[in-house]
Amino acid sequence: MSIVFTQHFSTHHDGIILGFFIAILAIDCETRPISADDWPKWCLTLADWLIGQLGGRTSLRYFNLMKALGMLLMLIGVYWTASASICDIRCDYAPSRAMANYVKTYHLDKYRWMSGWTRLIKMSDTTPSVAKLIDKGGYCAGGDNCIDYTSWLQRTQVEMAPYFKHNLAANAYQGHSFASWDWIEHPYESKKDLATWRSWGEPEVYDIIYQPFYFSDLGYDRNDYTKVRVVNLVTPWKDQRTTGSYDIYVRNDIYKNVMHSPDTGITWPDGSKRK
Repeated sequence: MSIVFTQHFSTHHDGIILGFFIAILAIDCETRPISADDWPKWCLTLADWLIGQLGGRTSLRYFNLMKALGMLLMLIGVYWTASASICDIRCDYAPSRAMANYVKTYHLDKYRWMSGWTRLIKMSDTTPSVAKLIDKGGYCAGGDNCIDYTSWLQRTQVEMAPYFKHNLAANAYQGHSFASWDWIEHPYESKKDLATWRSWGEPEVYDIIYQPFYFSDLGYDRNDYTKVRVVNLVTPWKDQRTTGSYDIYVRNDIYKNVMHSPDTGITWPDGSKRK
């Protein structure tokens, strides 16, 4: 079953397959340790034949060598785990905690926040290769072959929710502070949602990964915002590292008059001079 699952799960779900396999072994060992009686008869027959061909002492030597090689292979996984754990302890993997600290430092939670939504390639009118990409989350930059899912917002808004008493995302799906797969059932609600959001005017803080349509579709002017880098991120993959950053867009009047007020007791994370 674990082998079959690998054909249907995304790569980041491989740990679930391993956990499933370990659970089976744990259940098997609950009554008694696994012994030779648990092996298929053909395996035992093959083992007896090899022992007969190699002799008892040589067979034992090969058996111990195979165990040693198995242990060495498993130690590679231990090394990867240690390397990734150290990276998680020392660096920010996700921006949510740093974002929450940033918001609380400047009391930005009292302003209106908007979050970007998801725009995917349409399932219809696509080639099989494109349809396969959609199944894996293929994003769409623009054009007639895109569809907006306005109920599926930028994840940071959801991850920040536990740090505050209220939901920061003004455009959260039905006011939820959590992600739900309900979003995929209402793909054509976006026109109504975008019209409503557009009527609200420009928010004080816009939390998105920059794409021009995020601003143009809502009638926002990119020049009205200052891009602020909140945190540098490091993502581990086994013993490798991928660096990145997380940015938000703060409306110019808030950036200048609130975040950069004459209050000398505040240390600005971006190192800017006080005015």
